Amino acid sequence: EYWVSATWDAEARALAPQTTAQQAAQLEARHLAHDLLHLHGKGVAWKHVGLLFRSTGDLDEYLSALRDAAIPYTVDRDRNYYRRREVVEAAALVRAVLDPSDQIAQVAVLRSAWVGVPDAAWRTLWAERFPYALREALDGRAGARERLGEIAVAAARATAALDVPGLASLMGWEASLLHALAVLVALRRSWLDEPIDRFIEKLRVLPLLEATEAARHPGAFRLANLARFFRELSASLEADDVATVLRTLRRDASSGPETYEGRPRDPAEDAVQVMTIHGAKGLDFEHVYVMQLHKGSGANAPPLVHGIAAGRFEW
Repeated sequence: EYWVSATWDAEARALAPQTTAQQAAQLEARHLAHDLLHLHGKGVAWKHVGLLFRSTGDLDEYLSALRDAAIPYTVDRDRNYYRRREVVEAAALVRAVLDPSDQIAQVAVLRSAWVGVPDAAWRTLWAERFPYALREALDGRAGARERLGEIAVAAARATAALDVPGLASLMGWEASLLHALAVLVALRRSWLDEPIDRFIEKLRVLPLLEATEAARHPGAFRLANLARFFRELSASLEADDVATVLRTLRRDASSGPETYEGRPRDPAEDAVQVMTIHGAKGLDFEHVYVMQLHKGSGANAPPLVHGIAAGRFEW
């Protein structure tokens, strides 16, 4: 089959005069996922399919479509691991526990999926000197946790009085905030007083990060990313000092290096194989998709031209 990755003009019943490379990639990615689901439904194992790319420049568009369709894959390169929300939020949690003065990490944690403090509450919380009370609680100051509870309740009352669309559906968030604060204090105590393996265990259990992410789509990929995050964090805490670990977490959150994304484990390794054409040398698949034929060969080169010649479709 030859796919024409171009926008269709329904009125003219013809291809649109111009389709950008990004639009073409989006069209192709969606159709690819649909076609793979149809192929798998006919009994073809995922591992018998190879997806070949000219380059990895817009690979994320295709991988996102595969994830949305819950299609398992293996890939030689995926730049998105450090930008995944579950990884960003887990890293923020670790930063907030290891460094009580990191207010950016604190905000990221309390806005995360497992806490859910609404944006409308932040002004009141900061006006009540919430960050300082939280730091005192993490440092174990007497009466600090009680003060945090008072601030949370006061902020909830003040926020409820605001005329913000959709805010009514979030009422009760202060209960989640109070629980999260108790978890942060418990994790801080564990970090200061217990072995690293025990701290990692509590880090995984107390906030229920994995349970929260498993309930979101696509849960299996999110769990695989978290499993990798905790595994690498454990190794880092064993080998490096706290300053180095924190520096690495902040760097990865802002500009993490190109790396593999976590994938669900499959004992049969039944997954679509994603690679560059160059990387596919010597391999064999029952079904092969060659993507990105709409792209030109240079920055200003036109895309490849398709048409009919002597009754046959040609590029």
